[in-house]
Amino acid sequence: MGMKNKSLSNTISLGVMFAIVLFLGIILFVFSRQTPQVSSNTALNASYQESRELFESVPDNYTIYSFKVSDNMQYASLIKPDYFVDLYINAMVNETEVNERFITNVYVLAIRDKSGITTKDASKISEPSVIFLQVPDKYYEILVYANYKSNLSFDLKANPSGGASEIVNQELYDYIMQDN
Repeated sequence: MGMKNKSLSNTISLGVMFAIVLFLGIILFVFSRQTPQVSSNTALNASYQESRELFESVPDNYTIYSFKVSDNMQYASLIKPDYFVDLYINAMVNETEVNERFITNVYVLAIRDKSGITTKDASKISEPSVIFLQVPDKYYEILVYANYKSNLSFDLKANPSGGASEIVNQELYDYIMQDN
């Protein structure tokens, strides 16, 4: 009887080992089939590499701020990478509608189109969905605060002159910063 128990436990051990090996084999098969599909997508890899290089190229004392393009952004399709833009704020302040230029000469680093491709090459952009701006660190916090104000929206307009970024509307700045 002891011999049968030993034989039975050996059979169970072999069965468990076989199940584990089979399970690991299936896992390896599934993952090995998925990896080539992802890595073989050259357009996706090229876009990822280009995005990484773009964002690594941001100079010290600057931060990337992204604007999601909305239907009310009138000039978004005219804005291209390497352009400078002026940032306008649309708001209701003290029951008065305001559409004022807020920050001038903000550099457009890149644009992501609706298909998810982020690029600096204007010819690759079909319809913009996100515009990546390179803003001085000192303005990044202000833009974050402005983004949390429910009565504010943004618009960008091309500025062909370029130059140093600056806040040109102290009243809007004070309004944004009043609760912070």
